[in-house]
Amino acid sequence: PDFTAANGQFMLFDTAVYKQNWFHKLVNDEKAEDIQIMRMVKKLGYKGQTLLSDGQISCRMYRSYAEGLSGFARNINAFFGKNWLILAVYLLLTTLGPVAVWIAYSFKVFLIYIGLLLLIKILISVLSRQSWWKNVLLMPLQQASLLLIAVIAVYRQFTRGHVWKGRRV
Repeated sequence: PDFTAANGQFMLFDTAVYKQNWFHKLVNDEKAEDIQIMRMVKKLGYKGQTLLSDGQISCRMYRSYAEGLSGFARNINAFFGKNWLILAVYLLLTTLGPVAVWIAYSFKVFLIYIGLLLLIKILISVLSRQSWWKNVLLMPLQQASLLLIAVIAVYRQFTRGHVWKGRRV
């Protein structure tokens, strides 16, 4: 359950199970209710999966880059189990890690580290049926965006909070 993800736009339930538990009511105070619902489903012993659609369904979550940054900043901490330390370690290993490896080790070790990151990116791209070469090409921008999302999330957590779709969450 702790390593579960979900996409709230397309969550399908067995009606009897849903009416027995009313999952949305149980997590209505959560920033990322979809993730919490899927974790609850698994903790209660029900089966739950996050699946690929093969293009049968689509959803545009945000209309601009700024909306995307704000939206993902709202729930990035929930994705990492509400643990800022795990998020920080992930960012250090994936975003800032190559720089640290280059400084601390040889260029050869740096290239191996980058190669492993690229292989992981390619594997995830292939498994999720995305263009692997586009994801590799865009990897630096993706990582920079992830770092920016995390910075926005931390800032909002410790200052004014999150406003999403016109309401404070």
